[in-house]
Amino acid sequence: MLLGFACCDLGRTEYGVQETPTCFVPNGRTTCGPHFSIIGSMKCGTTSLFTYLQNHPQVLPLKPNAMLNGRPILGEKEVRFFTTFNYEQALRKYGEDTFMNAYYDLFPDITPNENREYGYITGEATPMYVCESGVAKAMKPAYENGKLIWMMRNPVDRAYSDYWFRNLLLSRSEVDTADDLFDNFSTCMDSDIAILEKCEAGQLDNPSFEDIKELNSCNRVITSGISRRHCDTYEYGDFCSFNRTWCNAKGMIKNGLYYFQYLEWLEEFGEENILVIKSEDFYSNTEAVMDQVTSFLGLEPTDWSDIVGQAFNIVMANSGTAVNHELTQPSARMGVGVTDTTNTSSYPPMDPKTREYLEQFYEPFNEKLKLLLPSISWD
Repeated sequence: MLLGFACCDLGRTEYGVQETPTCFVPNGRTTCGPHFSIIGSMKCGTTSLFTYLQNHPQVLPLKPNAMLNGRPILGEKEVRFFTTFNYEQALRKYGEDTFMNAYYDLFPDITPNENREYGYITGEATPMYVCESGVAKAMKPAYENGKLIWMMRNPVDRAYSDYWFRNLLLSRSEVDTADDLFDNFSTCMDSDIAILEKCEAGQLDNPSFEDIKELNSCNRVITSGISRRHCDTYEYGDFCSFNRTWCNAKGMIKNGLYYFQYLEWLEEFGEENILVIKSEDFYSNTEAVMDQVTSFLGLEPTDWSDIVGQAFNIVMANSGTAVNHELTQPSARMGVGVTDTTNTSSYPPMDPKTREYLEQFYEPFNEKLKLLLPSISWD
């Protein structure tokens, strides 16, 4: 364990026993639960970060062939247990007393003694955790003194990357030409912003958690309604005027409103247990950021130079996402693809006028975030 690392008082807590600073044994278990989770954000470098961590000798992967609700874990990293659908399904299936075992059973069995002697830890990466209200509270019992990592990318670039990724996931025969995709980004952007304006996102100056929950619910209901073409009602009619054929990235604009998301996680876990990384710093100075992550997790220093020259992304075989990538599991339909760090993008630059408009939209939300996280800024 890294000398000087400390997280918390040892001993019994409400949800288990803190055996060491990096080993929390949940109630009813005899082995350490996961120590860290990469909770966000999508299209911000989380797959590369998690894969780099897997190359640290003290970080153990999920159990081989781990499955949740009968499905393999995407990329052997995205457990997604605490997303509303999976969490409620596990609760119904196993009952309140034991349903969390379905989560803990996905991870390797690390005894407290193994943690003390070798410093072994484990964790996961589900970057959509930050997108839903209530996930932070649901995760708290499993990560009472755990560490959370959150990557934040310029929300303009994050939205554009998400748009192309979701569309390129479609098979080549289903995806229109790159020119059509390029031309229609602004349509999807305008549609998403119109929904957020309907939900009064810009009027939430000092939002309560209930306000944020209502914002997410409003956005979800309207997006779902127009996706199902319920256009004969007053609530959805105006939004159906947009051609959303290419709008496959749900929450494309909303998911970059980090300010609203961060408030909930800050309340549940405190700033000392959340490491926020600016993606642009990760891309430009990867080894230094990985050293920061190492220290935050209580790991021994290691040499990252052999791995950081590669970039890792979730890709689907035989789709536009797989261009320039090699699947780490060639037999998988969808999984982690690897390429070099100079060759990760497969889409054209954003139209400058569109970028300017989107920067103006995000500016007030980014300024509020900067008050909480001064180091996270895209000025």
